Amino acid sequence: MLTLCIPDIHIPDHDPDALSWALRTGLALRPYKVILLGDVINFDPICRFPKPPRAALTLQDELEAAQHVIRRIDQTFKAAKIVWLCGNHEERLTKYLWRNAPELADLQELALEHVLRVPVRWKVVPPMKMYREQGVFVFHGVRWSRTVLDYNLREYGVSSVQGHSHRLDVKHHRLANGRIISAAEAGTLQKLHVNYCLSTDWCHGMAVIENGAIRILRKE
Repeated sequence: MLTLCIPDIHIPDHDPDALSWALRTGLALRPYKVILLGDVINFDPICRFPKPPRAALTLQDELEAAQHVIRRIDQTFKAAKIVWLCGNHEERLTKYLWRNAPELADLQELALEHVLRVPVRWKVVPPMKMYREQGVFVFHGVRWSRTVLDYNLREYGVSSVQGHSHRLDVKHHRLANGRIISAAEAGTLQKLHVNYCLSTDWCHGMAVIENGAIRILRKE
């Protein structure tokens, strides 16, 4: 039983080659379930943080780009269950409505699933929620320090996979009872060079959970 964990895509700042690699490689693994680890879309136009103007990029542009990728994922993994664990970037839509139009925040037409035309067969999990898969905690993540894997091992006491940090790493720990648990960062499918960081230690990759064991895949 194999589950594929696809990390932060960050449309429209995704790397097209990395995304194609992930879909092609993932399909060859024939997963029974695909979990999107959040931050599939940026929602930059409604972000509260200052950002350089992008004359050609609007919210509509982002939505259409995301809808296209969602269709690709759905068509690629027709035989698999698909779960979308929302991250902090997906949460920007809700927070924007809370700040600027609270009266509209509960409209179904403005829900993430509606504006992005998410297939009804997908399961969408709200931000800040964990999902358990084959005994492994899977979540977007709230921490990105270089000690995050140590924290996850200590805090949860079970194996875990997270996105958010954009790093690709796995760490193992043996408990007092002899059981081995693992914590993994699943990497990213975003472009590795961005204008808001001088340099990054990000890696293109994804994670696999198979019969409760975790391994990471890196794009060469």
